[in-house]
Amino acid sequence: MARLPQIDFMPSPAPSTRVLRHRSPLGEWELAVGRPGSGLEECVTGYEDYLETAAPSAIRRREVPWPGVVLIINFGPAFRLTDPREAFGPADYRSFVAGLSDSYTIVESTGLSRCVQVNFTPLGAYRFFRLPMDSIANRAVELDDILAGAESSFVGQLEEAGDPDARFALLDRFFAARIAAARAPSPGVVWAWQQLGRSEGPPPIGAI
Repeated sequence: MARLPQIDFMPSPAPSTRVLRHRSPLGEWELAVGRPGSGLEECVTGYEDYLETAAPSAIRRREVPWPGVVLIINFGPAFRLTDPREAFGPADYRSFVAGLSDSYTIVESTGLSRCVQVNFTPLGAYRFFRLPMDSIANRAVELDDILAGAESSFVGQLEEAGDPDARFALLDRFFAARIAAARAPSPGVVWAWQQLGRSEGPPPIGAI
């Protein structure tokens, strides 16, 4: 009988962080998952610190749609992204933002992958990136094209931080300062998003 891949859960010094490790013939990876600090919960749903090594060949993943905006802060080789409808790609991206989407995206990586992922709510992404969400819908955009170089020193600090907990603490401080200085979304948009989030399924458009 073939052996199942080994997956180990390990406690983290920070009670809100958990670590998942995987080892199999397909390669090895380690994922640290954390929650944002107090006050950021409505803007950020989670942090992920990711390291993948010893992959024998290119890895292709199908990333399915979900109700959020993803920020990838990359410390390793670029990822190749392809939209199946040819809305974009195939193209290589380092650190990038993936907007709300109504279809899946193919993500390819080779060799070492080292990155931090931030999962924003649409309202949080609007405040952090200071962009209307339709401008990045069904798109991937390089981070420096959105922040115009303002992120370079911050990305360097994240890369030099000693462990996931230190990186998550840096993210908390950076996001809290930038979001606090941003324009709040329209109350009507906030209300509509809350109704969608509370529903078990899509509510009638007339109710929104």
